[in-house]
Amino acid sequence: VQVVHQASLPLVLLAWLLAVGGVRPAVVALPIVAVFFLAVPVWGVLVGVLQSMTIFVNGLLLDVAGIDAVIRGENISIQAGIFWVAQGCAGLNYFETSLLISAIYSLLFLTQWRYRLVAIALAVALGIVSNWLRVFGLIVIGHVTNMQSSLIAEHALYGWVIFAVAMLIFFAVTRQIENRDRRAESASKAAAENPPSVSQNRTGSTQSRRRTPAPKTVALPTFAAVIGPALFLLLGGRSTSGTEPATAPGIQAERTGENAPAPTSTANGLLATELSSDSTGAPPPWRPLYAGADQHRIAEYSVAGTAVRVDRLIYEQQGQGKELISGLNQIAAQEHRMAQRTAGPLDETGRMVNTTIVRTPDGARLVWHWFSVGGSITHSTTRAKLLELIAFVRTKSPPAELVTASTLCAPDDCTAANQTLYEFVLGRPLPTSASSAGTASAAAAAAGDR
Repeated sequence: VQVVHQASLPLVLLAWLLAVGGVRPAVVALPIVAVFFLAVPVWGVLVGVLQSMTIFVNGLLLDVAGIDAVIRGENISIQAGIFWVAQGCAGLNYFETSLLISAIYSLLFLTQWRYRLVAIALAVALGIVSNWLRVFGLIVIGHVTNMQSSLIAEHALYGWVIFAVAMLIFFAVTRQIENRDRRAESASKAAAENPPSVSQNRTGSTQSRRRTPAPKTVALPTFAAVIGPALFLLLGGRSTSGTEPATAPGIQAERTGENAPAPTSTANGLLATELSSDSTGAPPPWRPLYAGADQHRIAEYSVAGTAVRVDRLIYEQQGQGKELISGLNQIAAQEHRMAQRTAGPLDETGRMVNTTIVRTPDGARLVWHWFSVGGSITHSTTRAKLLELIAFVRTKSPPAELVTASTLCAPDDCTAANQTLYEFVLGRPLPTSASSAGTASAAAAAAGDR
């Protein structure tokens, strides 16, 4: 929904130009409007392809360099250590940056479309190759220094330096392309040049056809463009008056209140201790990276001696920059996500959850998360966004929430952690039968990605 929303903004501008000025201004502005589409976050679909290309090419480069390496999935193992080529190492940031730079450069300095396409293809190729060289350089540095170089842990600036060198090559080559483009443009104008009298007549007729848009022509399209945001501001000012549920939505366990003298046993045999995110002293080693929440509540439980933490990010009223479902929100930073899956169905109702293994200072942590919107529980971001639309129209609706249940994994194995979260969320042990156990196999299998 957010991608469609963002992609519609350049189209609104184009439609306004078409309605006010006609076809010619809209056609002239079309390449400029198209540049704005480069900012729409649809390029993530290329991450898998770029990641696979990076791993494959680095395997070839290591063979040429004579460095023994074993490649298993996303891991490149050399004698000194293991390099994990995560999605953040796919080079998507270099791809997008080179595409944007070359598109703007082409519109400013090139006139022939064939040369514009050549310049864009050159920049994209250099951006991709610079990421390959970045990863290869890190592996070589790790091999030479026995993984002791500081670049192994922090290499963001190192990568951008390589990309900057690639862009210098781009500008040097495109100077030659620009010269060819100018010669082609001059030849094209000379061939199509008309007698002066005909040219003057054309200029005169063109000027005579130009008209200043009538106020009505400007007012109606402008009104159509701004009525949506105006209605959103008016309707978005309403506050929700729903009551907050006593326990985290979707958890089959009661918990003690903040004023209870001590934790008590619940109907499911869980020991609950209420915590405040402000009273824990130091911040927790991990928390969901969701912006704009009105409340962040943290509760701790004990399941057969295993600590389970529940985070509830509550959105009492959503707006710009504080949305439950947003492309900017994530359970953890990409470089800290070790595996991510959807698990379920967990029970006879078809319950599904999102599972993520997160790298934290305390070790690997298995996180289950889902959404509660308008009194409904879902794991799907698409369904949650549609439920938000329904809740927005309703006059009374409970606050929307992100709910996470998490626990630490044993070293190199999250199977027991998965069983603990299943028992905690559903209030009963994970079934041992093949048919029942298969319902949660996706979460248990996530440990295999480590």
